[in-house]
Amino acid sequence: MTEQHERLRPDDWLAALPDLKKAGNEHHGPCPVCGGTDRFRVNDKGAFCRKGCSFQDLRKAVFGDSVPTQPPEKRYKHYNCEAPDGITAVHVRLDTPGRPKQVWWEKKPSQPYEFKTGNFLYFPSSADREGNVAIICEGEKDADALASALPEHRVIGTVTGAATAPTSHTLAWGLSGAGRVILWPDADDPGLTHMRQVAQRLPHDPDVLWANTDGLSDGQGAADCTPDARRRRVHEATRQTAEQEAVDVDRPRMAPLSTWKDEPEPAPVLWRDADGQHADAVLSVGEVALLSGEGGLGKSYVTLALAVAGALAADLGKDYGEACGLRVMPGPVALVSYEDSPARIYGRLRRMGQTAAADRIHSLPNPPPLWTADSGASKQADWWGDLWQYVRGVGARLVIVDPASAALADADVSQTGPVRKFLRALMLEARQAECGVLVVSHSTKAARNALRRGDDPGAGVVAGSAAWYDGARGVLSLEEAPHNPGARILECVKANYGRKGWGTILNKRTTDSGAFAGLELESDANRLERVKDWRGQTNGKVSDTDFAPVTRDGFNPYEQ
Repeated sequence: MTEQHERLRPDDWLAALPDLKKAGNEHHGPCPVCGGTDRFRVNDKGAFCRKGCSFQDLRKAVFGDSVPTQPPEKRYKHYNCEAPDGITAVHVRLDTPGRPKQVWWEKKPSQPYEFKTGNFLYFPSSADREGNVAIICEGEKDADALASALPEHRVIGTVTGAATAPTSHTLAWGLSGAGRVILWPDADDPGLTHMRQVAQRLPHDPDVLWANTDGLSDGQGAADCTPDARRRRVHEATRQTAEQEAVDVDRPRMAPLSTWKDEPEPAPVLWRDADGQHADAVLSVGEVALLSGEGGLGKSYVTLALAVAGALAADLGKDYGEACGLRVMPGPVALVSYEDSPARIYGRLRRMGQTAAADRIHSLPNPPPLWTADSGASKQADWWGDLWQYVRGVGARLVIVDPASAALADADVSQTGPVRKFLRALMLEARQAECGVLVVSHSTKAARNALRRGDDPGAGVVAGSAAWYDGARGVLSLEEAPHNPGARILECVKANYGRKGWGTILNKRTTDSGAFAGLELESDANRLERVKDWRGQTNGKVSDTDFAPVTRDGFNPYEQ
């Protein structure tokens, strides 16, 4: 091989001639010297013309008088498959040495989709897009290097670095048909953490293997290896067993608490409507809360009122919305309703006089179950990834699931195992989507009797396994007010990061024609500081001075 051949890499030719077609281990097309149809070839050994055009003539025709040590410019195309509509977005980046990067959309779906680079995949043009073995690495540079050394494999680059990972739906789309997946992380802890996140979002079908990064310096990746070393490490990975690595993927990695010193605490999504306070959060980002009560009391109207408050607050640029004595994080809302159709829900908005919020409240007709049981083992349903891809796409801040029993389908809601797995999966998705999840459930008769007596209802406030109550970060209860069938008490009976025992009285609201139109605050004065004491007061047992005070530090003077 001549010095000129050594100085020109296959990647140089492919970057300069992007229209070449791939066949096997070669790329082919018209010769840039003689113009002969399909005579020009580029492979691992370099470039040549089958008619015999000299290398010097080929080099001059393609590169002119200078021999590049790297492509003069590089065009990257980043792809994302958006669910549930199957829309593909394409984002282009052009890197030219000595100039600012240029970026533009080659294909961008219309609103409400809000694409983030964390969802995209990069496919090098020199790789086999349909290859049975797929290699996933971090970044375009590593992906190009792997594709150059292993053109027979499918190579995918994540385009955001170690901070985020592509969504499960996008990965499933990019890996469609792949029998094996090899993960090549950067040789550092952030790179390994990033690739572990990718591993947890892969489809269940392919075998998952890992490339060995031993001997690489901190932060190095595939591009820092020679072509022979890339091929060797990939071939070594293919001899692993998927079962050995499956344990490693789920293994937690401890780190000093100082690792998270710059990360803020989770922002509240639903919290107490008390002047000047952020205290007593019932639900925060990355968490699950429950709204429980007897059937027919208006729980769905309460959740819709919360959705309206968040949606309108976002439209008006407010810091929070207010509904039913609660404050709500502003932003779109995703509503998974198993008992009411979107048309029925819109009718409720109309009767509430809140149709202006309809564009930011997203619903799905006839949603399938979120969680299923197969041969005794509960797991995510097929459309789980579609839902969370949509949630991230529209930037939802609150996800409402109504009711829990329908969301779990044939999984037993009275068994601890399925309930815990379901709640943990919801919290994982909520953290990644930066939202909170409110699940509507039914209460038990014993719990309702305890609430009426002013007693703590305990885990019985939610029907089914005690894991519901234990796993949720906050629990709201809706019940009929004593001696007033037209009123409801909305009470916080559990708040892991605040006080409980507070609530409000809600009255029925009707239209001019007398149709039920939801629930509304009786008055500002009825944001009860302690519902238990209020119940006692109605029975003549407690005086006005026994109400729980609102403190600035958020401590509960009665309980916790």
